[in-house]
Amino acid sequence: MISSLSSTLRSLSYAAAIGLALTAPSVQAATVTTNEAALDAIYSQATFGNSPIDVRFNATQTLVNANLLNIDTAAKSSTLFGLANSAGPVIDMFFVDTIDYCGGYNVNIVGCGFVGAAGLMVESIWAAGSYGAELLAHELGHNLGLSHGGCGLMGPALNHNTCLNASEVSTILLSSLVQQDRNGLYIEINPWLVTAAQVPLPAAGWLLIGGIGALAAARRRRKAA
Repeated sequence: MISSLSSTLRSLSYAAAIGLALTAPSVQAATVTTNEAALDAIYSQATFGNSPIDVRFNATQTLVNANLLNIDTAAKSSTLFGLANSAGPVIDMFFVDTIDYCGGYNVNIVGCGFVGAAGLMVESIWAAGSYGAELLAHELGHNLGLSHGGCGLMGPALNHNTCLNASEVSTILLSSLVQQDRNGLYIEINPWLVTAAQVPLPAAGWLLIGGIGALAAARRRRKAA
């Protein structure tokens, strides 16, 4: 819980993802990386049976606020998450430079998400690495009602294991953030690029990559919440 949150946010708990001693990906900050196909595979693995979930991303939105590039205090966390519609069903996913605060201060944090409500943030450099899909899927798991533990994806540290057991899948399928249309079940996400200045979109749109938190050889240790 974060004591400085508004009355609405006070009722929401946070969880963070932790990184391991791995090499940081060589990617510039201020990047939105979704790896949608890999997320689809995670949320359609065998334990979902006849109820696979399609993860859908809307167009990237830009939030110009240099103060929110580095989340290292309760106030900054509260401000950024205060922009999210925690009631959903659309999930706001914020890409920032660094995260050191997620219900508490820890320099190893690379991702942070509401448990059981919409809204998450990830470090953009880690979202662009080899753990990218795992990081995004882990934080989505928190939004969908999962705490740390379970089969593998929701472990407190990044581990290259994205399995979800039957109990976890049952919890996910009960989430109000899982929507349905004629094509089946889906999760809708609004990706937000947090930047210090307006960045023009390339002609082909944002480059979509993927990754999850880890400890940088050239940077400090990090973890996903």
